[in-house]
Amino acid sequence: MKTENQADKKFIHKNGTTYFSKQTERQILFVLTSAMLLWGLVEGIRSYLN
Repeated sequence: MKTENQADKKFIHKNGTTYFSKQTERQILFVLTSAMLLWGLVEGIRSYLN
C-alpha cells in the first residue's frame, strides 16, 4: 500500500536516475504529442499559404 508521501511525488531521483509516476509520464507525453501536432498543423498551413 502506498503512503501519502509516495503518492504525492511526481519525480523520484535515485542513484542518478529520474523516475516518473505513471500519471506524470502520461501528462508529459500528452503535452509533447499535442505540441508536435500543433507544430505540424502550423507547418502545413505555412506550406499551403506559400
